Amino acid sequence: MRLICAWCEKEGRPSYLADVEPREDPRETHGICPDHRREVEKRVIALRAEAARQKAEAERREAEAERQRIEAERQRIEAERHEREVEQLREKVDP
Repeated sequence: MRLICAWCEKEGRPSYLADVEPREDPRETHGICPDHRREVEKRVIALRAEAARQKAEAERREAEAERQRIEAERQRIEAERHEREVEQLREKVDP
């Protein structure tokens, strides 16, 4: 069989890579040449790096949202405490 790079073939470039078993079979089978393999590997590395960056950004945003939720809850509790103090002062002044 004739092994050809499907990517080179698509680009109209010479695509023959090698003869592979069974050698008596005249059909073609597809593979990938070293140049296109490196190109794919670079793209995979770049995509993984971008995915990691996006994951870190999402985690940062989630942490910030949680921090804001906790702060809002703290402020709500503080406001309730102030309301109770005001009510206690009113009861002392105007029983």
